Order: sequence, then C-alpha cells, then structure tokens
Amino acid sequence: MSDKKRILIAGPVFPPAGGVSIHLKRLFDFFSGSFDINFADESRTIKPGIFNIRSFRPGTYIKLIFESELVFIHSGSQLLRFIHILIARLFQKPVLLTFHSYPVTRHGFAKKLESFFLARVNKIIAVNEIIAKRINLPEKTIVRHAFLPPILSMEPELPEFIRKWIDNKREEGCQLVCCNASQLVKFKGEDLYGLDLCIELARRWKLQNMKLAIVFVVSSLEKNEEYYNESAAKVISLGISDLFLLVKEPVSFVSLIRHSDIVCRPTMSDGDSLTVREAIAFSKPVVVSDAVERPEGSILFRSRDINDLEKVIAQTVNEKLDGLKKETVSFDGYYKPYEILFNELMAGKKYE
Repeated sequence: MSDKKRILIAGPVFPPAGGVSIHLKRLFDFFSGSFDINFADESRTIKPGIFNIRSFRPGTYIKLIFESELVFIHSGSQLLRFIHILIARLFQKPVLLTFHSYPVTRHGFAKKLESFFLARVNKIIAVNEIIAKRINLPEKTIVRHAFLPPILSMEPELPEFIRKWIDNKREEGCQLVCCNASQLVKFKGEDLYGLDLCIELARRWKLQNMKLAIVFVVSSLEKNEEYYNESAAKVISLGISDLFLLVKEPVSFVSLIRHSDIVCRPTMSDGDSLTVREAIAFSKPVVVSDAVERPEGSILFRSRDINDLEKVIAQTVNEKLDGLKKETVSFDGYYKPYEILFNELMAGKKYE
C-alpha cells in the first residue's frame, strides 16, 4: 500500500478536453509522483478504472472520500459541489474548492444555502479577481489562474492526418491559425465558440487567395452534433476544405499550438481561458474576442464582429510581432503553491 498522502479530486476528468479537465489532468500529471490521487469524475464519458459520479455507486464514492486526506473540488454543478462538501465534512476531511466560474449574483435562499456550505470549506481558489469578488469571502479565498504549464513529454503528438494536412499547407506557403471548442454550444442563440466566424474567415481568404488556413478542433460532440454536421457540410459546400480542417476528436491542443502561427479564440463569453494563456506561454500571437477581460499579451477584436476579426488577423499576420513578450513558464511558480496548500490543509492548518 502506498504511503503517499491521498487526495480525491472531484470534477470533469479528461477526455473530453475542456479548460477544467485539462487543468485536472495537469495536476495529476505533475503531482501523481508525490501524492496518491484519485478522481470522482463528473464528465459524461466513462473511463475504465476511474470512478464516475454518474455510475450511482454510493458505496464506492463514500469509500473514496473516507480514504482521502484531502478533497479537492472542481465541480461545475452546484448540487454536486454541495454533496462533495457535505460528505467530506461528515468524515472531517479538509476541503479545497476551486471556482472556475461564478454567476453575477445569487439571491435569497440560494445564497443562504451556498453560504452554509462554503462556511464548511477550508480554502477557496478563485481563478480570477472577478470571481473572488463575487464569492465575497476574502478571509478564505485566494486567486490563482487556472493555467498550469503542460509537461511536454506527456503531451501526445498530433494524429497523422492532422500533421499531414499541416505539412501540406506549409508546403503551399500558408500560415496556420488554430482554434478549439470543448463542445459546440449556442449562447444567446449564437455560436459560443465562433465556429461560424472561422468558416466565414476561410471563405473570405479563399476569395482573396490569402495564404492562411485554419484547424478547428471540437473535442466532444456530446452536445449539438447536428450543428457540427451542418458546419462540416458547409465547409464542403463553400469549397474551403483546402483551407479549413474541422476535427471532431480530442487532440493535444498544446501540440497544435506549437505547430501553428496564430491562435484564435473568437468566443462570445469566456472564463480564464486556458487556450489564451497557453498561446501566450508558447509565445504565439493570440487573437481573442473582447467579450471578457483578457490576459496581457492578447490581441483583441470586437466580439462577433467578423469584419474586425478579419482585419485583426490580417494585421497580426503582417506584423513581425517583435513586441510580443514570452511568458516565463516556471513549473515551481505554477505548481509549488498547490503543493504548499495541499500539505498545509492535510496538516490541519486553519485559515478561517
């Protein structure tokens, strides 16, 4: 039996790829040598050997919490968040809770109920200052951005069909733009991740004989497979398949970023985007919507404005980008604070 301290992480486990699932994967990749890490997976994709909360095996779930020395919660569901906190505290386990998003307001009974549960959490991590202010528990909340640098030796290579497509575009003299979506979602009746904008970009580039091409990765078709199929058909009907590769499987977006010239994030709404921070970390120009506050180094365009997006990407391609600063990726700077926090909580340090 391992003598390493046990941590249970509750949240969506990779795959499919999303900001939270990638965050959890990197925590596991980095800390699995130091801690015995188990998961309570909340995703819809069942993985062999990993407990999934949807399997409805309460005995296994309770045993995982009972045998853990720290419960680290990343749930997007408020109900699951409450359940994890309740069971963990019943067994007197320290609880660390990360909020990757938070609504603008909570009122009435919902606010009182949340306050009851958050009072039982030992420490809260907010991924940005806005979320921290909304939580309004400064005595127990710290701000840590969700970005964690990848361990490159553990990042898989791109599938052969993507590598070949990219190689062909390079031979044709094209610069490559990469985009991604964890899944295709409509937000206020429009495409949240901007797949439609990217298809229109490729159509315009085709008409102008621009040496630009796009790889757009959709990690999961759990939601809106019909929209994906419509988009794939549109790429064919517009005759832009030579400039637009639409991928419907999870791939290492880190590997894709490293093969690309520009990263594009045309979302209508966003959190602290992992994609944006990865692009900055790898010194890639990243063109992003102004839908939310963005990290320093981002190149902004007006959200949902195709003309502005086209103009900004053209300017980005034409500039030498000498002024783009590379973010220094220090593993200690990103991971060490987590290690300190884990050990303090498991040693019984009080923060309240």
